[in-house]
Amino acid sequence: MMAGCGPKNNGAAGADGLKARAMTDLETRKTQARAWFESLQGRIIAAFEALEDESPASLYPGAAGRFEKTPWARATTAGGGIMGMMRGRLFEKVGVH
Repeated sequence: MMAGCGPKNNGAAGADGLKARAMTDLETRKTQARAWFESLQGRIIAAFEALEDESPASLYPGAAGRFEKTPWARATTAGGGIMGMMRGRLFEKVGVH
């Protein structure tokens, strides 16, 4: 066989490889985004709980509130996460989703 005269490449194999790489990149970005939002949720929850702890008992009697975390999922499609709800002395009711 002469050089360069092998089987023809119509670009399908290259396109499939590109598509597979793009899907892998997309999944990586989804994983990174999910981790970032979970971290953000944790920081927001910590900030609300710190405000509860720092509120003066003379103005806001009772125990400082704490978040209750509940997992949730969409019934019809993929998705979900952790829902956080707190009933406190400074914040009557606050949620972080």
